[in-house]
Amino acid sequence: MKPALHRVEDRAVASLHRAGSGPSVVLIHGASGTASSWELVADAWSWADVHAIALPGREGSDAIDHHHVEDLAAWLLAWLRALEIRPWLVGHSLGGGLALRLALDAPEAIAGVAMVSSSARLRVAPALLEAVSIAGPEAPLDFEFAFGPDASPELRQAYAERVRQVPNPTGLCDWQSCDNFDVRERLAKVEVPVTVIYGERDPLTPPKHQRSLVEALPRGREVVVAGAGHMLPWEAPEAVAAGVRESVD
Repeated sequence: MKPALHRVEDRAVASLHRAGSGPSVVLIHGASGTASSWELVADAWSWADVHAIALPGREGSDAIDHHHVEDLAAWLLAWLRALEIRPWLVGHSLGGGLALRLALDAPEAIAGVAMVSSSARLRVAPALLEAVSIAGPEAPLDFEFAFGPDASPELRQAYAERVRQVPNPTGLCDWQSCDNFDVRERLAKVEVPVTVIYGERDPLTPPKHQRSLVEALPRGREVVVAGAGHMLPWEAPEAVAAGVRESVD
C-alpha cells in the first residue's frame, strides 16, 4: 500500500490509514524508518483506527530541517490538527521521543503515549552516527544488530528492504535528532498517561534507562517483553499492541 498524502501548512505529509471502529492510534517509526514498515505487523493493530505516519523526507512527506525533536513535534502537531484527531501516539525509538515531546508541548492534542524501545534521553554512539553518515545505496545501514536473537531472517530482510528507501541525508537528520534529545529534567511535568514498552535484550536503549523513565513519570506504566531486542514492534507486535490496548482501555 502506498501512503496517502495530505497538505498541511503547504507541505506534503504521507501516512497509511487502516480504518477501524476502535480508538484512534498513530504509529510513529524510528530513525531511518518508514511508515510502510508497519504493514509487516498491521494485523496486530486491527482493534484500532490506526494511522502510520512517514516522518519528513521519505515516502512522499516533504523534507524539513529536523536536527532536533522539537522540529518534528511542531510538524506532527500540525498534522494531527489537520486530521482533527486526538489519538494515542505509539512511537518506536525516535518516534517515542517525539511522542513524549508532544506530550510536553501540547498535552491537549493527544490521549496518551506509548514509548516503545525509547527513552527520555536518546544518545547515539559516535560510531553509529559515523556509520549512518557514510551509508548509501551501495552500502546501506545494517539493522541486524538492533533485532533480538529470535527475529526471523525473513522479518529482518523485509524490514531492511523498506528502510533502504530512506535517503541518507534524511536518515542522518533522524539520528542527529535522537542524539540531541534529552527531556529528563521535564518528566515530572508530563500530564498524559505514558506506557513504556521495552525488550529485555535491547542493545540501544538499555532496560535500566527505561525503568528509570517509568519511575520518573507521574502516570507511567511498564510493559517488559522477555527476550526481545530494540526492534520490538516487529519482533513482538502482538505484545506491543496488547500493551497499548490495555492502556487505552
